[in-house]
Amino acid sequence: MNGIYLSIVYVLAVCLSHAVTADNLPGSTANSAQLQSELKHALITKGKDYLPRTRHLDKDGQPLYTNRLILEDSPYLLQHAHNPVNWHAWGIEPLKQAKKENKPVFLSIGYSTCHWCHVMERESFENIEIARHLNKHFIPIKVDRERRPDIDEIYMSALMLTRGQGGWPLSSFLAYDGKPFYSGTYYPPEEFIELLAQVREMWESQQDELNLLASKIADAVKNSVQTRGKVAAIGPDLVRDTVSRMLLRYDKQWGGFGNAPKFTNESSLMFLLQEAYRNINSETIAAAEHTLMMMAHGGIYDQIGGGFHRYSTDPYWLVPHFEKMLYHQAYMARVYLMAYQYTGNKFYARIAEQTLNYILRDMTSSSGGFYSASDAESDEEEGAYYVWTVNQIQDYLPGEDAVLAQSIFGITENGNFKGRNILHLPDKLSNLAKTLDIKEQDLTLRLDGIRGKLLQERVKRTPPLIDKKILLAWNGMMITSLAMSAQILGRQDYLEAAIQTADFLWNHQRMEDGTLLRVNYDGRSSIIATQDDYANFAEGLIALYDATGKRLWLERARGISKVMINKFWDPDSGGFLMSEDKATLFVAPKQISDSGIPSGNAVALHVLVSLSNRVRDWQYNKLATQLIQSFSTVVHEHPEIYPYFMVAIDELLNNAAGSSEYAAGGEIKLTVQNMDEKHDVKLGVDISDGWHINSYKPAQKNLIPLDIHITGERSQWQLARVFYPEPRLKKLSFENEKLALYEGSVDIVLKLTPAPGKESYADRRLDIKIRLQACNDEICLPPEDVVLEHLL
Repeated sequence: MNGIYLSIVYVLAVCLSHAVTADNLPGSTANSAQLQSELKHALITKGKDYLPRTRHLDKDGQPLYTNRLILEDSPYLLQHAHNPVNWHAWGIEPLKQAKKENKPVFLSIGYSTCHWCHVMERESFENIEIARHLNKHFIPIKVDRERRPDIDEIYMSALMLTRGQGGWPLSSFLAYDGKPFYSGTYYPPEEFIELLAQVREMWESQQDELNLLASKIADAVKNSVQTRGKVAAIGPDLVRDTVSRMLLRYDKQWGGFGNAPKFTNESSLMFLLQEAYRNINSETIAAAEHTLMMMAHGGIYDQIGGGFHRYSTDPYWLVPHFEKMLYHQAYMARVYLMAYQYTGNKFYARIAEQTLNYILRDMTSSSGGFYSASDAESDEEEGAYYVWTVNQIQDYLPGEDAVLAQSIFGITENGNFKGRNILHLPDKLSNLAKTLDIKEQDLTLRLDGIRGKLLQERVKRTPPLIDKKILLAWNGMMITSLAMSAQILGRQDYLEAAIQTADFLWNHQRMEDGTLLRVNYDGRSSIIATQDDYANFAEGLIALYDATGKRLWLERARGISKVMINKFWDPDSGGFLMSEDKATLFVAPKQISDSGIPSGNAVALHVLVSLSNRVRDWQYNKLATQLIQSFSTVVHEHPEIYPYFMVAIDELLNNAAGSSEYAAGGEIKLTVQNMDEKHDVKLGVDISDGWHINSYKPAQKNLIPLDIHITGERSQWQLARVFYPEPRLKKLSFENEKLALYEGSVDIVLKLTPAPGKESYADRRLDIKIRLQACNDEICLPPEDVVLEHLL
């Protein structure tokens, strides 16, 4: 009874409150009775546990103002639903209203865990005077950049073209056709209200000039996304040039690229690691390893809970901007996994595991999807959740552990961040172990115990806000990382998490006609997906196919890719468009450069290259080549800003060589892995049902035998012996005599002999060339050579 009574009281309080109606907003024009009713109903359905995010509350704790954003399913938009600003969500209606009332549009773009978005909200959008000015003289529109990356791409391009630098919140003033005439980012309240007054005055006195300026800026944005131009040759020389350009920006002292604020540049690191692996370049691997070590030892890495903060505010990786983004964790885990694969250093595997464990522990929905982000703030203070004092360390840890923790994490009385300490590793554990005269393994175990105890204490603090929307593209990225990790680290739990999420996305964010939905929030899927959603989901499904061998995942990836090509491919100038929205956008944007996240076109290129190696369909290779040609001119100019695109180009040029590859159009999978014996490797050959390959000694002289040998100009290994399994003797329809062949799964052991001399990084490199011919009961494919690149 009490629960029902409280619910009735709550509903009555909301209904009787004067606060809900939209026409009660300061300076707003009257709205329809229907809209007022919708706003009231939306607020009521939030329930009695709903906490409006505003300082404008009545004596009963009800919000004084509610705007149209209460109707949205975006955590970021809902954060602004009780601002006194009369916000609209993006759409054709507010643009029509701007034209009807002859007002400029104020467009604010941000996301739910953006620190400076929060600051501008508190300072300006909660300010009654500013809200009154916005409501009276502008049509205010809010956009969640994570839901609508296509809108963000257009207006961020305009900001970069006019101001030379960007960021969020993005603040832009538009003519009522959506074209921007002035753009900026965060403004302090005094500066912002002055800017509003200036824009209003210019709109009233110089509207024609502002419209002309908006058209010129719009034309510049359109030109910036054009892909037409002379096709430039792309080959190994461009790959080498990209490496040189990246290393010019490399910080030899602290690692990374460029100055503060310093970003992790995962795509660039992936490219450098791949090139170091491919060409045994000591300078390249040194730059990548130094950067990875410095980041993992710094404050940008959460030393207690795992995972990486968004970027470092200094060159030393010490003081981060404390947001944690899902896409960041996905790609950082991949980078550290690659480093572990290429170097054998278990420290990198440790960082990858801690990062993925953080996602599974703190960022996973019970339904199987992964949440988008963790805020930088706790109790409106940036970083408060993550920092420590000496007293706290001494209170929470036993005496010896407290002393050790202070030494390991560089904890001091004065601190390194507002009188408190961001935990970091001032020295390598190996050096500290020598100083303490204990084994590094024992020190690592003690460190794990300390981390666990501090984590238990930390979770008692007010946690940062978690953005619980499930973004399709970002979840696709995490599926890829988990599937790769399952293979490399042997973690079945990672594979199960990837499968659960893939099934959730397939069942909840895909419609019957194959159209995908970008967002799932609070049990509801919405927003037509953009091209990067299709590309990243397909890439994740391909990774699942590689990890499980189940063709279901490959067929789903092909289906999604087909829809992506049909919906987004530009038949006139090539490349993939970001979205299908032609009603509200003045230009159809294409994304090629990597800005935090690899571009949709770069991921699509990876998907096409991967499918061309796994499916007997020449159209994938053809389209991949056309995609490269579409952007070849711009890529040639500055290849270093397209690193994930360059990774895919390198894979295409090298037939995607790695430790696991496909032959016969995907009907045969070849995998090489180390065995217990130091110089023995096992070559696994998995052959699809209905197919076979000739054995190393085929029964007929005219048939191509299976042949294995070591290749590569710098190879320091030779085959001592190859242990082939006994072939199966079988008669096929096109031969009168029985053939000696292999079917199903075959394991071949290679015994290696190292060349004499001192071991180095290059000594671990092994290139295995396999020549084979695949046949089924009707045809034999042409003989083909497959190269596996492996590190012992």
